Amino acid sequence: MREYWLVSPLARTVEVYLNHDGVLTFDCVYEDVPDWELERMDEDDRKNVHMDLKVSLYDDLIIPVRDIFYKM
Repeated sequence: MREYWLVSPLARTVEVYLNHDGVLTFDCVYEDVPDWELERMDEDDRKNVHMDLKVSLYDDLIIPVRDIFYKM
């Protein structure tokens, strides 16, 4: 396994762990932050929000976290 995700539907987050020589190490927490909350943040806080998940298995696969939790 090269990549492991812990998905929290209630928190609307995806915690990503990557395999480094057989050991899963924490990479990043990606989150779906509502637009109204982003607007209230200052620029520095917005820089620390990761909303587009880069899948390590492919060079060009990026998934917006919002798409994971999208409700029809």
